[in-house]
Amino acid sequence: MKLAGLLLAGIAIIANPFARLLNPPGLYIANAILVVAGILGLIIEYIKTRTSDREKKQLEKDVVKSGLYDILGVALLSVRAYQERKNTKTLRINLMVVDQTKRDLSIIAQIGMSSDPDKDITFGLGQGCCGTCAELGEVVIGDLENIYGNSYQETCQKNEGRSPWGISKLHWESTRDLKSLISVPVFDPDDLNSVIAVLNLDDKISIDEAKFTDEVVTEMLESVTYLLAKRLVKLH
Repeated sequence: MKLAGLLLAGIAIIANPFARLLNPPGLYIANAILVVAGILGLIIEYIKTRTSDREKKQLEKDVVKSGLYDILGVALLSVRAYQERKNTKTLRINLMVVDQTKRDLSIIAQIGMSSDPDKDITFGLGQGCCGTCAELGEVVIGDLENIYGNSYQETCQKNEGRSPWGISKLHWESTRDLKSLISVPVFDPDDLNSVIAVLNLDDKISIDEAKFTDEVVTEMLESVTYLLAKRLVKLH
């Protein structure tokens, strides 16, 4: 009954045509996610009454992972609306999990990357925007317009002979058409000093056009990280 109540409350707020005007972006996102969380909770409760223990665990994991996509979708749509662009197909979002044993990050969920060369890419800790974000536990914004379209060799030459962000040639060739990106740390809900994942948003337009330096965009992404973290913990 509590879940149903939360679900109805979230729907009531989102259905209000003045909700976007009356609420800050972060609060509106939270209300949208409240609906997603309510739906997922009801599905899990239904699963518990209908399946065996082994099936329950697997189905619960499937539902939780589906929930990651739902949350990413809400965040992506919110940023798209804030950008106020007619063509937003180049805007992509992904969630990378941190493996402290291997000291790398890999994509667990993404939207807009299914046919892209970097959909299965991994980064080491401290490597690229995402790896730097995971290592420092801070929001990292990348402005790549000044090296956009260059070869890996040309890019290194512009960086005093060093690889920018410590990335490899494979990383560069897979992402060289990007002009802007932002990475936001996702902290362990039980240990706020530990980064367990990184939420990334990137685009093929300039950082000013993408508005990634605006505090509103950072707030939109940070507002979903706790819910992403709670779901990631359930997968392990």
